[in-house]
Amino acid sequence: MPLLALGLTALATVGAILWWLYADNDLTARIHVMNVSHAVMSLVTLIATFRSRSRGWGRSLAIAVSTLALLNFSWRPLQVMWEGNFYADQNALHNSIYWNTTRLGSPILAVFAALSLLVGLAVVLMKELKLEARLDKLSGCLNRRGFEEQSLHLLQAPDRSTLRLTMIVADIDRFKQINDTLGHATGDAVIRAFGRTLMETMPPDAVVGRIGGEEFAVLLAGEGADRAHEITVSFQKDLSKTLQGQDLPLATASFGIYNCGYQDDLSTVLSRADLALYEAKNDGRDAIRMHHPRLRTVRTRAKKATGS
Repeated sequence: MPLLALGLTALATVGAILWWLYADNDLTARIHVMNVSHAVMSLVTLIATFRSRSRGWGRSLAIAVSTLALLNFSWRPLQVMWEGNFYADQNALHNSIYWNTTRLGSPILAVFAALSLLVGLAVVLMKELKLEARLDKLSGCLNRRGFEEQSLHLLQAPDRSTLRLTMIVADIDRFKQINDTLGHATGDAVIRAFGRTLMETMPPDAVVGRIGGEEFAVLLAGEGADRAHEITVSFQKDLSKTLQGQDLPLATASFGIYNCGYQDDLSTVLSRADLALYEAKNDGRDAIRMHHPRLRTVRTRAKKATGS
């Protein structure tokens, strides 16, 4: 919101009202100042809402309320001028058409604004609840359901033919050993550090999810496999620093990267990234491997051993 413009308008309004109240007492001038000020603030709010990148009910309701407020406060000065642009005293004002229409219009506008606010809050609350149901509370990433929903949205996007997508699958090495030797509390702390570091390292528009116990996945939009490799190397360094800073065991991870094909579905994308991940595991762990044609497309998730 343009708080500076609204604040300056309100400050100028207060100054003008004080002038027409104490320096040069003029009831009609105060009426014009109040209505013009409200109209300007409604217009500023309307323009800011139109320029907003947000979409949905909130924006539509803000536009509706701002438009009604603008019409309401713009019409009032015209009524005053139509009645002669002069009210001798409060009694004359209270007997005017302007005052009676104002008494009718203000409650209607206030009720509509209040109802709009309630509807907007309800919509925001439902979105938050929906988002919470798709978040993994331990890692802070999306859970498997949330990850699959957002990934499908990208894989099925109308501009998919021109959108580069790359899948990264990560698995914490020897995680079962961490749990067995240091306890589940330490294991949870490692998961938490891994997830939050992953979200901080990946681009803002990446889809980041925890899709298994110690397994994570990232779908990058607009990036190829080479760039995904660079980001993953950066994450490895950040993870080491995070674990050291929190006095946690220096866990490593293995990564599989797959450059998504145009017609690939989510199952294919995850399966092929998994193949690269298992190649990294077989090569000694703490490694990054990219999917290549000679890797056989087999179901690897069912074969995964706990704590690999």
